[in-house]
Amino acid sequence: MPEMNGLELCKKIKADNRTAQIPIILLTALTAEHDQLAGLDNGANDYIVKPFNFEILLSKILNLLRMQETMKQPIKSSFTYRQRI
Repeated sequence: MPEMNGLELCKKIKADNRTAQIPIILLTALTAEHDQLAGLDNGANDYIVKPFNFEILLSKILNLLRMQETMKQPIKSSFTYRQRI
């Protein structure tokens, strides 16, 4: 990316309350453990190194989306209940 690297973008997204809930998977050629730790420590939900298996990537994406939807359910139920009172 010409203006910033993936780690910088991840930091920026996670630092903004408007975008912090967006799940991020870093897909990179950087394989060192310190790079992986830096990505995860800066808010990435997962870190995948190249070459990668497409099915594993797809499964991780679907799991993150399911988890995000599951976390929203109690909030939606609570909000709906309060509106009825």
